Amino acid sequence: MGMKNTRLPLGFTFSFPCRQSGIDKGSLVSWTKGFKATDCEGSDVVEMLREAYKNKEWTRSNVCYMEEMRNMEMVEWDKGRTCVNTEWVGLGENDSLEDIWTSFDREVDEGSLNNGKQRFEKMTSVTAWRYCR
Repeated sequence: MGMKNTRLPLGFTFSFPCRQSGIDKGSLVSWTKGFKATDCEGSDVVEMLREAYKNKEWTRSNVCYMEEMRNMEMVEWDKGRTCVNTEWVGLGENDSLEDIWTSFDREVDEGSLNNGKQRFEKMTSVTAWRYCR
């Protein structure tokens, strides 16, 4: 695509309900989607994420990118750009990742509150966890 060595803007989404008190401040209202971590609700998740990043403690991921509307088959207009969210969160729920799963991946999935769900994200998290240790 001719983008090698191109700087691209990066955005981050924390997909849980928060009370936003500033552009870079927000306290977690509650966990959803079956997730639970102690001592987080009511805390400033932006600061917690900054600390985790500083300590290389990444856990979850998703991907979106900007695309020219003329390249989109599902819309009728062709001017401008749109953000495409890949929603890869469900990737692997149909056992499509089974061939590349490791014992670490299985252990994380079996020990999670959402066993069998969001497997790709767990794989990414396990890889990051092993790398950062």
